[in-house]
Amino acid sequence: VEMAEPIQEAEAVEMAEPAEEPTEQKEKPDKTKKPKEKKVKLKEGIFGLRFKYSFLVLIVVLLTVSIGTVILGLITQSSTKNTLSNESLERIKVIMNSVKSSAVFSIAAGDTVISENLEAADKDNDIKKSFVVKWGFDTQKGNFAWIKLIRNKSGLPESFNDKKLFDRIKQFTIKNGKGSILVLPKFNPANLKDEYKMYSAVLNLKAGDKLTKELLDNRTKMIGIVGITFTTKRIQNTVNATREKLTEWNIIIGAAMIILGILGAIIFATIMIKPIYNLASGVKKVGEGELDHKIKVMTKDEIGALTKEFNKMTGELKDAQEAKIKKKLMEEQFSIAEGIQVALIPKDKYETNELEIVGFYRSALGVGGDYYDFIKIDENRTGAIICDVAGKGIPAALIMVQIRTVFRNYLTEQSQSAARLLELTNNSLADSIQPGLFATMFFIIFNKKTNELIFSNAGHGPLEFYSANDKKIKKVTSETPPTGVMPDVKYQDMKLKVNSGDIVYLYTDGITEAMSEVREEYGNDRLESMIIKNAEKSAEKLNSAIIDDLEVFVGNAEQSDDISFIVMKIK
Repeated sequence: VEMAEPIQEAEAVEMAEPAEEPTEQKEKPDKTKKPKEKKVKLKEGIFGLRFKYSFLVLIVVLLTVSIGTVILGLITQSSTKNTLSNESLERIKVIMNSVKSSAVFSIAAGDTVISENLEAADKDNDIKKSFVVKWGFDTQKGNFAWIKLIRNKSGLPESFNDKKLFDRIKQFTIKNGKGSILVLPKFNPANLKDEYKMYSAVLNLKAGDKLTKELLDNRTKMIGIVGITFTTKRIQNTVNATREKLTEWNIIIGAAMIILGILGAIIFATIMIKPIYNLASGVKKVGEGELDHKIKVMTKDEIGALTKEFNKMTGELKDAQEAKIKKKLMEEQFSIAEGIQVALIPKDKYETNELEIVGFYRSALGVGGDYYDFIKIDENRTGAIICDVAGKGIPAALIMVQIRTVFRNYLTEQSQSAARLLELTNNSLADSIQPGLFATMFFIIFNKKTNELIFSNAGHGPLEFYSANDKKIKKVTSETPPTGVMPDVKYQDMKLKVNSGDIVYLYTDGITEAMSEVREEYGNDRLESMIIKNAEKSAEKLNSAIIDDLEVFVGNAEQSDDISFIVMKIK
């Protein structure tokens, strides 16, 4: 490769005017007029929240009162029944003991005395009848036997033949003592029967006598039996009267509690739903767009906590809305910037009888730092440039515009040196961009008269071209720093003789480092293979074939870097 002599810089013939970015006028709200706050009225149906709360509270009150009244009534009835039953039983036992005590002497005194004792016992309202069994002459059978003396119209004693009962009374007396009283059936106040019978043995014992079957078989020791039949009719009537009274009181209390329950339910429901209405009213205002509205926290319960969270959510919603507006505005500005940048890059191919140049560009973030351009310098010379600014987005795009300005201003009819353009660009960037930013560049001048390329490289990589004669890819390497790192860097012009059918291609690393869905790079080998495979095609079709192959390779993977690609084919 032969070194080119330095070419004197010619005067600039074209000034690149910076495109004015359109500004969007936002209408400012008039803060002098404060909108009149409307009172939000919520529509409540027949079965609204107030009704539901009132109905619920009323049901709870009624159930509580009803259950409580029923339980109280049952307890009162049971208590009354137990008290009356036990009092009646104890009273009759006292009468039984009184009759039994007097019977010891009455049996010996005669039947008349016994009859008087029984008459006194029968005067009790609960006693149906009473009797005394003693050993005496049975007038019906005409012999001595156990006979039952009762108060009847005839006044005659009756035979007592219930030996089984007699034996049972003996056994009960032996087991429970001489003062024991047998009640049949077993007395249970909770389950009262209509009628009960009481029996107790009349004993004539001496001190030291022990109750045994043999003793009680002796008619001189067990001289008789006292029996009383009593009813629970009076107790049942009293309990029924108490039940009716309780029912009346239950109705009165229930009616009063219904009235109080309705009033209490309405008041309680009103108090309960007021914070909910307050929250609903605030939600309605926020829904109408009043994102600055804050709902007053009226309680410290779950509704209050919900209100606080809603106020917090409203604030976050407002911030999100503002962020959304800013994002939309930023997207619009990005779209405008992208349109401006795309307008600065050639859309159509460049073609003459000796040369065809086609380019492709796609940014990763709408705007980017890749840039290519080609332009006719004079009748014999054509210039082409490609650059890759470190980074992406707006900062890289601004540097790209700066490079384009230097490039367009430099290309005049007197421009002979590609290296001089890189030096001017380097000094311009080194004085203006922040540390850490730089741009790699490659600039070519094609002279159709001599079929020579004058080119200079600023850290962009080797010149790669397809040799039509050798049917393979060749590279011309040069080690030079990128532009913008430090001022006053000297770059070299290099020359290359080209032939018909040769293809020079320039690209940024967005092509070779493009990742597939399985994180595999497109790579130089694949690119070179595509160049050789499609070398017979025009520059335009070759460019399209490579871009199509790249898109198939990448698939649905996200683009990670800007892509620029230039194909220059010598005819």
